[in-house]
Amino acid sequence: MRAGLEPRIVHEWLEPLNLDLSGLLAESATRQAEIIRFYTPHQFSGKAVEISSKERAGLAVLGWAVGEHALVVGATKTLLQALFELFLALEEPETAAYLFQQAYPEPETQVTYFTRLVRLKLAQEDYEAAEAALSALHESNPASYSAFLAEAEIALHRQDWKKATEIYREALQTSPESVSLQVGLARCALEMGDQAEARRRLQRVEEMPQIHSGALWQIERLWRELGEAEKAAIVSRQYAEQRASKLEQLAGRKTASLRPEDGLEILPELGKAAEGEGLDRQAYEVLKEVFGHEEFRPGQEQVIASVLAGRDTLAVLPTGAGKSLCYQLPALLLSKPSLVLSPLISLMKDQFDKLPPALKAHTLIINSSLEPAEAARRLKEVSQPGNNIRLIYAAPERLRQLHFVYAMQRAGLGLLVVDEAHCVTMWGNDFRPDYLFIKRVLAGMGQPGPALLAVTATATPEIATEIERELGRKLHTVRGSIFRPNLSFEVEKVKFKIEERYERVAEFCESLEGSGIIYARSREKCEELAAFLNRRGLSAYHYHAGMDSEDRRKTQESWSKGRTRIIVATVAFGMGIDKPDVRFIIHLNPPSSLENYLQEAGRAGRDGQTSQCLLLYSSSDKANLSRWQREEREQLSLEMLRTIYRVVSRRLGAEKRGVVALSAILDTLYASSPALDETIVRVGLSLLERAGLLERSYDLPPTATVTLPARLPKEDAGLQTFLRTTRLRLGNSATINLVNLASELETAAPELEKRLLEWAGKGWLEYAPTRRDLYLELKEAGNDARARLEELLARMQQEADRRLDELEDYLKAGDCRQSLLGRHFGEKLKANCGVCDNCRKTVETKAAAHDWLHAGSSARTAPAPAPRNRSRARTGNAVEAISETEATKMTLSCLSLVTGNGEARVGRTGLVRLLLGQQSALGVRANNPYKGCMEGKLKVKEVEALVEKLITQGLIEEQAVARVSGGIYQGLKVSLNGQDWLDMN
Repeated sequence: MRAGLEPRIVHEWLEPLNLDLSGLLAESATRQAEIIRFYTPHQFSGKAVEISSKERAGLAVLGWAVGEHALVVGATKTLLQALFELFLALEEPETAAYLFQQAYPEPETQVTYFTRLVRLKLAQEDYEAAEAALSALHESNPASYSAFLAEAEIALHRQDWKKATEIYREALQTSPESVSLQVGLARCALEMGDQAEARRRLQRVEEMPQIHSGALWQIERLWRELGEAEKAAIVSRQYAEQRASKLEQLAGRKTASLRPEDGLEILPELGKAAEGEGLDRQAYEVLKEVFGHEEFRPGQEQVIASVLAGRDTLAVLPTGAGKSLCYQLPALLLSKPSLVLSPLISLMKDQFDKLPPALKAHTLIINSSLEPAEAARRLKEVSQPGNNIRLIYAAPERLRQLHFVYAMQRAGLGLLVVDEAHCVTMWGNDFRPDYLFIKRVLAGMGQPGPALLAVTATATPEIATEIERELGRKLHTVRGSIFRPNLSFEVEKVKFKIEERYERVAEFCESLEGSGIIYARSREKCEELAAFLNRRGLSAYHYHAGMDSEDRRKTQESWSKGRTRIIVATVAFGMGIDKPDVRFIIHLNPPSSLENYLQEAGRAGRDGQTSQCLLLYSSSDKANLSRWQREEREQLSLEMLRTIYRVVSRRLGAEKRGVVALSAILDTLYASSPALDETIVRVGLSLLERAGLLERSYDLPPTATVTLPARLPKEDAGLQTFLRTTRLRLGNSATINLVNLASELETAAPELEKRLLEWAGKGWLEYAPTRRDLYLELKEAGNDARARLEELLARMQQEADRRLDELEDYLKAGDCRQSLLGRHFGEKLKANCGVCDNCRKTVETKAAAHDWLHAGSSARTAPAPAPRNRSRARTGNAVEAISETEATKMTLSCLSLVTGNGEARVGRTGLVRLLLGQQSALGVRANNPYKGCMEGKLKVKEVEALVEKLITQGLIEEQAVARVSGGIYQGLKVSLNGQDWLDMN
């Protein structure tokens, strides 16, 4: 990388790009990568990139400046990959090679690693190495779509158009809807002089939806080469519109790097409603007399005013902002009842228990905790005209039941509330498949239908857009500020040993007063840590989903009433908890995303008093999170999705539609996947539906009993047809199969049940269904089914990686943590909150420097940096003593786990970095418990000397290892003497 760039030069070259470097460097690494990818020139395989020399220089300056800064503060893999793509496009292979080495310090087995390696070697004109990387790609991922593209790219660079055409056509057999393949074939046809074939391919592309900007850029140039100026102009406009939309989207995320600089300001006078939407006197009276509050919290009045005005609304209010009041108060003022869809039974119960008596008396819960007879009774009560029900709580799964939806229609809902609305996004880690069905139910309720209120605490601007799209309504958004000036956010790096984390947690708890929550990742750790704290004289209970319900209730009650000071819990605890005086929240490990972290940490300090939020992490945490998420996603592999599809297909038979019990799918799959649970299957079905391979409608009963009364109206033709088909007589009953009967009546089974419910509602018959199961209909798979599923799974992987990168940015940041969180959620906050660890450290360092500058020259010594945590007696920078025996044992144990099957897989530098917890210890060593074990104990040179000594002593032996990218390096493995030493020590 280039160093020492002058600010004047940087500003001069970035000005035409409409970029501000200082703003860009203040962004998270994830945002920086996204912006760099936007400005990276499009590439055409085998063709030079067409950009001006001034653009090229400006982009090079951008890459050098961002890369230089990133390598100083610690670059993420995502950012390094984006910089690699940039310099590859700029035809600077040496810089690209350097960045590739930084992003991949050790060989990997992922498809993206090999495809990037192929492109790098082609840029270096090293065709032999490119072929070797391609062979490794085929070996590790034999049926990969990316392998076809990589192979075609080699052929294009060699200008072997015939070979490239053969490869593209072979790939087209599995992915006929691929734009990239069609464009590639058009390019090859044009190069071989077959203009008719090139036109045919481009016309085929014109029929395809959602062509990305890179493909449009290529298509425009191909039309120009064919002499079709008018077609090229049309595509050029499409390209310009798509780029403008993307730029607007980037600016809409409030990136400080894009001019003109703007940000989402905190809503003006957020405690008040917008102009022209003021609440009438009755709302304030209900707030005071029923709910016992003198005034609204910030954002509540705006949301309630919007709801009462009948507007479809999205309320993004932080944890502790009082979201539930935003629909509980309107429920008392609206003329029609409100339905609240909530994802957890415990959350419904918590909210119901805390309702004021005036509303509680007119509220019903309908969920799976009820006996079927009681649930049916409550549903019947709701559907009766003139009932006095104001509020109904139910799970979103209920919307899959037509008799529930029919009852809601008869009740004449005035408001449908979607609580925890972020669960609607398939790409988040809280996805609930049944949330996607809300859109269909709303559409089926007719006009005007109920107003919609979506409520969440964790919606970034991107998630807010996704919520709006998936619910199918244009939503008026009220976004409250996430800024909590009373919360002090702190991140602390600790050693990998769990005992050291426990010790640090105990120290922190001892330094504070008041009650707190400690979040741990596993049930075992919750129990261990609670016992550890009790041995230290701290009152603590554990809480997790493995406890029986009564023990959980008692534990929560004891903590809520102050009899227990600390609760050590998994994330199963906290949602719906409204204890105002929580003085601290501690995360023993990082959560899975910043959204989850803000929601969990936000449970502190709801009374407005100062509270502490401590997050502990070690070098191995990101790798562990990545591994656990990967293991979860492996349950939703392509093969698992295909297996679910095959099981459903066998169950449905030749009809390809019908009722399938979820338990039957689980039973069939259980033999090969014992760890599979119901949630995985539900999400799997949702992915298959998203890919167009099946459709899941309302859940239906396999059979139902229909009874006719003594008299029937004769004017309903549909009912008469039903009676003739079933041969049902007055006063008699019959058991019907809905699917078979619907087929005879030439209608859909859900439509038949809808008619039965309507006839039963009019008193023309009695309808008694049995249990309800999934109603599924298979669709034609098509030749590109695999590609569609792979695309969905890749998107899920990409989003999971993005969340981890954002979390890592937060953990390693040196800027104000409140400001970083605000930026993540689309809010522009002041640069210094004054209370987080980074802001305190800045203030203390400046104070120390000020004292030093103003001290007498004889007494002047360099100011020492302030300790990271003032409540901690020692600093985290001291090097701890370690014996040579202990260091040797750590080194050999670590290396033994790396080699696994006895083959050398790491060199000297890799082993040293692994022991110190540095960047190269990713990939196959991510779950090595010795990663970072010498951090803070030995310096780099000392670890290097130790490894050298163990090689000299014969405890470690060297072995020549071939790199995938070409060349040989000396790998290390534990020798037989070394293994004997370990056994004896």
